[in-house]
Amino acid sequence: MESRVVYEIMQYWDEDDAGWGAAERDLAAVWRRQPKWVVSRMLTSVGPNAMLVSDDLEGGDARPEGKP
Repeated sequence: MESRVVYEIMQYWDEDDAGWGAAERDLAAVWRRQPKWVVSRMLTSVGPNAMLVSDDLEGGDARPEGKP
């Protein structure tokens, strides 16, 4: 599965849900703290604590956006 797809699924945990119990709130807190690198040609932006890697992926020049 592509990292973009996994990231899009896991973005569910970026926003609190009033119906969550303690376990869900704890998992969301852990998810939000983790730095994430998302490799995608399709995405143009990512959420909090995530970095989009989208430069020349096939040419071996993949750099996080905004990084030299």
